[in-house]
Amino acid sequence: MKKLIVLSLALALVLTMTSLAFAAPAGGGETTLRITISPRAGPTGTAITVTGTGAHPDKPVKVSFVVSGEDWGPPLATTDVTPNADGTFEVTVTAPGETADGTYAVRASQTNPLTGNIFHYWWNSFVVGAAPAMPPTGGEMPQSAQGTAIIGLVLLAWLLGASLGQLARD
Repeated sequence: MKKLIVLSLALALVLTMTSLAFAAPAGGGETTLRITISPRAGPTGTAITVTGTGAHPDKPVKVSFVVSGEDWGPPLATTDVTPNADGTFEVTVTAPGETADGTYAVRASQTNPLTGNIFHYWWNSFVVGAAPAMPPTGGEMPQSAQGTAIIGLVLLAWLLGASLGQLARD
């Protein structure tokens, strides 16, 4: 039983350290991934310049042309870029030739390489075809995803507390 408790504590420690390692850049401070795109509209085949800030400098950024900013289906086009030491980056993604006229999104995201979980992202709208008058749009990780991360941390703390309590009783 003690082996199980020790293994649980070790796993909890590894998961906690992994989460902390990907929560902020090594230099300290908090990152907030943001992108701007130019142009914001154009025909299929348009090269879209994506300029970003606030990326973790040691993690690649995936920039994708997608159906919508909140849709996590396969991207219509994608490219990876390594951010500069200050978290900035610039890359070009192309509106694919087979897309119909309409509103799409250009999304930038960074993923924890150990878990595969996206730890933050940002998106902006891009219109294929005639550009309607529209305000700049964009978004980041929805509250539901942030809530899931908080629930995971609460469950981890509970597991750690239960394991320590069991160890104290043995």
